[in-house]
Amino acid sequence: MQWGPEPLPGLHALRCLSLKELELLEWTGRDLAQGNIDVSFVFMEKRANVFNALDENGLSFGSPDQRQRSRPFH
Repeated sequence: MQWGPEPLPGLHALRCLSLKELELLEWTGRDLAQGNIDVSFVFMEKRANVFNALDENGLSFGSPDQRQRSRPFH
């Protein structure tokens, strides 16, 4: 066995960054996902979002969709 390349290159960009904020993102679109909550880890210039991908968790990088309402987690 050998180590393969990082399957999620966006994770490498987050190494050693300090977490600035944790947000809960509520999906407000009028579809089956309405009301789903994503967890967003906010760093100074980057972001990682964990979301419901039906039978697994998904991971995305970037700003929330315009149909997501931010609810800061304190």
